[in-house]
Formats: sequence, C-alpha cells, structure tokens
Amino acid sequence: MLKRIVSCLIAAVLFIFCLPMLAWAEETTENETESTAKAYILMEANTRQEIQGQNEESQLPVAGLTKVMSYLLFFEALEKGTIKNTDMVPVSKEAASKGGTRVFLDSGAQYSVETLLKPAIMCSANDAVCALAEKIAGTEAAFTDMMNTRAKELGLGCTFADATGLSPDSTMSARDLGIIASELSQYSGFFKYSSLWLDTFTHESGRTTEMANSNKLVKVQGFDGMATGSTAQSGYSLVATLKNGSARFICVVIGDQKTDSRFTFAKNSINYAAATYTVKQIAKAGGKVKTVPLAGGGNTAVDLFAKEDLSILLKKGEEAGLEKKVEVNEILPPIAKGTVVGRIIVKTADGAEYSVALAPNADIEELTFSSCLHKILQKWLG
Repeated sequence: MLKRIVSCLIAAVLFIFCLPMLAWAEETTENETESTAKAYILMEANTRQEIQGQNEESQLPVAGLTKVMSYLLFFEALEKGTIKNTDMVPVSKEAASKGGTRVFLDSGAQYSVETLLKPAIMCSANDAVCALAEKIAGTEAAFTDMMNTRAKELGLGCTFADATGLSPDSTMSARDLGIIASELSQYSGFFKYSSLWLDTFTHESGRTTEMANSNKLVKVQGFDGMATGSTAQSGYSLVATLKNGSARFICVVIGDQKTDSRFTFAKNSINYAAATYTVKQIAKAGGKVKTVPLAGGGNTAVDLFAKEDLSILLKKGEEAGLEKKVEVNEILPPIAKGTVVGRIIVKTADGAEYSVALAPNADIEELTFSSCLHKILQKWLG
C-alpha cells in the first residue's frame, strides 16, 4: 500500500514539473519572442514572402550589413564572367588603409578573387571587400554606383555611400536587406565562406592573420550566414539564415540594443518559421505543365511551359487545401515562341491567389494542307 502511495506521489510530482514543458511546446506554434531592435523582418527567400515584421520599411543606418549588396554584386560578376575566381586582385593603398574589421592586407600585394572572398564574407574584412570592389568597377566609388543601380533594379529604396558600410550615410530597410539576401541566397558559393567559424588567412609575404566569424549563429546547426554590423549610431544588426528542406528562412535585425539580443531573436524567429512553414513548388521555369490541342481540331497539339518559377509559402498541413487549375486561351497558329497563352492559378485555403504564365517554347506555324500532310506522314513513318 505504501509503495502504491509513493508511486502516485512521484507520478504527480513529475506531472506538475512537466506542465511548463508542455505549455512551452504549445506556445512555440506562435513566435512570441519580442524584438528590442529598431526594425526586423522574418521572411522566406524563395517566395520573398514576409512572415513577420516591425518597421520593416524604415530606412536606417546598417553599418556592415551594407556588404550584403557588395556580396551580391561579387557573385553576379562571377556568374557573368566579369571576374573569375582565379583572377589576381592587386591591393591598392586605399583598400589596404580601410579601417574597421580587416585582415591587414599589404598595399601592392596580389591575391586571387577566391582568396579574398573568404575574408570579405567570413569575417566582413573591409580591406578585402574594397579590393574586390575595385577589381570589378575600377574604383570603390564606381562600385558604389553599381550598388545603387542594382538596388533600383530590385525596386528598393536603399542608398549606398560606399561598399563596406564604414560611411554613416548608407541606409537600408529590413525589407531591402531581406530582398537582397534572398537574391544572394541563390549562389551556393556564398555559403562556402559565410558558414565558416574560424580560419587562417595567409598573406603573400607568408605571415598569417587569424579570422573569426562575427555571426555567432554559424555555430548552431543549420545556420549558415549571412552578415553582421554594428556602430554606436546604428546599433547591433544581423542578417541570419537557415535552409530547411525546400525553404530558406531569413531574419534581418536592425539596430538592436545589445549584441546578444540580435542573435537570440533571429535564432528563435527562424526556428519558429522552420517549425511552422513549408514551401510548395507549383511550377518550375521552363518546366512542362500541360499539352493542349490547337484550335481547329485534329490531332495536332502543343506543349505549354511555365515562364517563371512559382512557389508558395504555406503553414505545414495547408498543402491539402490548395486548389489548382490551368486556364488556356484558344490557340490559333501562328504563335511565336514565348507568347503567353494561359496560366496556372493556385488558390490557398485562406483565399490568397497565385498564378504563373504559360507559353510554348517553340514557334507554332500556321496549319496548312502541306504541313498537316507532313505531320501525318511523320506519324505514319514513325
């Protein structure tokens, strides 16, 4: 009898102690972490959809987060062939004299593009960033013009005064940074460097500089970038990211009051997003969607392809509630390749609607007696 009473008491105590854990597990279905920053945004990179935000449109000083645009231009230049990883980069007196975070490059030394990308991205080295900017555009000022032009192309309201963020005159919004970070996340080569925690930079002379990533979250499993920034004027800022299945979540924090607060908030916010949301791909650019008959009857048909990617951010479990339909106009030849003739329409359970255009990937010639006869013969002859 005594054993039974003791067992019941132990079970009761364990139940009481487990209650907070059960309550915490339930609360994580909502992101209740409060931000002490001037602005933030939590979003998904592939869909560019915002999950949460605060003052996300406000233009604010962001210090070193300015470099996120510089990084994007570096990788776009590599993609276009403007520069190659093996190209040698001379270090100018201006680049070598950059203050703030740096790897102490020697003026007149030369390094490959690939060699400089590591310190530029991993430890936000201003001298390496400036040297790469000069390699691409000739001068840092010309590169800054490229940054502002690219911002306009992306429809952003940010303003850049330099390539590094040392100038207090560069301003960005949390949304601006989220969009640029989303563009940058398409380049897997970036994460090769942004995910590193500790490394050593070897100079042309043989001396070495120890490098440490200022983004503490790269020590947490799954987190692989992107950048940090801090000054007395701007506060503590961060762009953090994590890839989870088909989704990549990004959290931008601008102007936090304490250095650790930005990391805690971004980590909790991204973990919440990863536990709650998923990305459903509806169509891939250039992917075949449907085969439809040409107007006029007969056996002649045409394949239609998606003109763009279409992915949707959904809460987990909502995929079953999607309604998808394909609308196609009457297709009467001749029709040029790429002409929009229809679209895929997807509606979510909450009524949100998304669509992507459909088009043939080849010219469709006008049907004539001879062309019909030719198609029939081709079919018969195999």
